[in-house]
Amino acid sequence: LKQLHVDVAAEAVDFSSQIPGQPQTDEQWAIRKGIVEFQLREPLEFQGTGTTFFRQGEDMNVLALVRQMMTQGSADQIQQIGEDLGLPEFTRRERRDAQPAQDWWKKQADIADADGSRSFVITRLDQSLLRSDVAVEVWFLAKDNKDQWRVVRQFTGRADAERQSAEDMQELRDDPQVKQIVELMEGMGLANNGQFERALRHGLATQSAMQIARDQMQSFMDLYADDLESLPIEIPER
Repeated sequence: LKQLHVDVAAEAVDFSSQIPGQPQTDEQWAIRKGIVEFQLREPLEFQGTGTTFFRQGEDMNVLALVRQMMTQGSADQIQQIGEDLGLPEFTRRERRDAQPAQDWWKKQADIADADGSRSFVITRLDQSLLRSDVAVEVWFLAKDNKDQWRVVRQFTGRADAERQSAEDMQELRDDPQVKQIVELMEGMGLANNGQFERALRHGLATQSAMQIARDQMQSFMDLYADDLESLPIEIPER
């Protein structure tokens, strides 16, 4: 295994198909139906930051991500100055944002109800130009047997904006969408702005972190959708 460069600790082996069928509660079966539906029909997905999300297919491409980082960077700098000065307005905001409402996904659940979906996914980005680490959370929600929405799983991916390779950075700069904003910045005389370079790095790190989280989600989906008689799903308490 060492000669083949196989990392045993990182490998995940699924023996669930060899386990005899296990009894499932009505709640577990309802959640599993949501997983299978997500795999088979056109999935309902949202993406954004904080509590502001866009339905997949709306304006959340690479260009929008870089624009968001440019705008957010200025707000983050103001926030940081306020915290450093100890201004109560900014410290109160920090505490409030640290504890989002438990039903922060309610608006997306209403859209899922109108769409007739039994499940949906929210990808939440946590990024700031004031720090190099980027985190992406992927939340999977499904309806239980009482037709109530449940948070089934949360998956997290992380990446460091300062560790992005020169090759990947150049590939991002060559992206047609990014070239549009480069031309815009050049027209404003801001193409060499350090904040713009940081925004590109954070955009690239966000893509990496998102892929990690989505790979985790796909492994979870495969485990419970490929064999309907595999191990019952562990459902978190409300």
